[in-house]
Amino acid sequence: MTTDTPWTSAETLSRLSRQKFGKDLSSLVAEKLLNDGGERGLWNSHRDSCGHGLIYQDAQFQLVAVHDGHASEGKVLKTWDSSDAFVAWLEEQSDFSLSGADESEPALRPRTPSNLNNQRITLARLRDYVHDCTASLAPFRDFVFAADLEFGFLVREYGFRKIRPRMDGRECVVAYRKNPNAGITIVTEFHSTPFIMVTLTANSKEESFSNKPLVSLARKKDPNWKAPEFSSGDKNESAYRRYLSAFAELLRQQFPEILSPHVNEPVAQDARQPAGAGTNPPYQAMDRSSLNKRIWGAAITVIAFLLLVLELRYFKVESTPAATGSLRGNLGILLLLSLPWLALAIGFLQAVSGASIRNLGTTFAALPLRRRIGLGIATVGTVIGATFAAAYVS
Repeated sequence: MTTDTPWTSAETLSRLSRQKFGKDLSSLVAEKLLNDGGERGLWNSHRDSCGHGLIYQDAQFQLVAVHDGHASEGKVLKTWDSSDAFVAWLEEQSDFSLSGADESEPALRPRTPSNLNNQRITLARLRDYVHDCTASLAPFRDFVFAADLEFGFLVREYGFRKIRPRMDGRECVVAYRKNPNAGITIVTEFHSTPFIMVTLTANSKEESFSNKPLVSLARKKDPNWKAPEFSSGDKNESAYRRYLSAFAELLRQQFPEILSPHVNEPVAQDARQPAGAGTNPPYQAMDRSSLNKRIWGAAITVIAFLLLVLELRYFKVESTPAATGSLRGNLGILLLLSLPWLALAIGFLQAVSGASIRNLGTTFAALPLRRRIGLGIATVGTVIGATFAAAYVS
């Protein structure tokens, strides 16, 4: 099978890796496919041929040929009824064996020559899928993999939720959250020394901190503790893993309060409850710190509403500076006029969540997408409703 396309040339095919994917990675792929429930899986999505994809549907692991991004409707090339069977097959595969060039895999041989070695399942794609590493994070792939491998125990052992890696300006951010109490954020910038920030919200102010460098917390416990050295010239996964493993071990050994933040025990039910009430879930006490934050949030909301009333009453359209005036002055006035709306939204969120303003980002980053969307809609609705009410009062 020959073609003029460069990815199907004999030279390109000869360079394809024969390294087997291995059991560890294959097990992670199977686990993630099960968790995705057929909604995501591993496939490309664009016009025309999208190569091969891996999905889980109809209680089967499936290798499918994808067209126009419709993986669930693609031709099924191979199926496995159990996770063990799928892992046993995948761990023995390589970039070469899944490219279509391996004659021992006739089911993967393409009918169209240009589909040979075209968007097939590869080691790089599997790792990107498992570690949620998008194309935009390609320069930081080794960092993302290393952080996930060394701090994956947070998810497996302590119930943290991994936040999808992202670019934040020039920085790459990998974060783990345990709502609403704890968060761990690992950041690097173009292969510089990574730094780890931690957040802990607890009942006692002495135990609460937001985005505190883990190094400074460690030195409070042990003034002689030194972070491991990291050379900016090391740009590989092994170097990142050596550096990050020391901090992972530090968290395990010295900071159980961060890994397992305090959770209030349910209070005893009132003995005077009517018969049958014991079948209901027990009530839980709201800790004083959370209650205080909710009260302050409600107070901010009320104050913002009053400011909104005053603004709508005393600031008219003609009060706004003319366009020919100072640009800085105009922007300043617009910023001033927007503050009640902003304070109203923040106050509402704090009153609802019980999290302080400085920890709102940490709290809501760990919420499921549907809850975040719902809270966003509720916040916008509250601001619009308050605006109409303030206009009526005015």
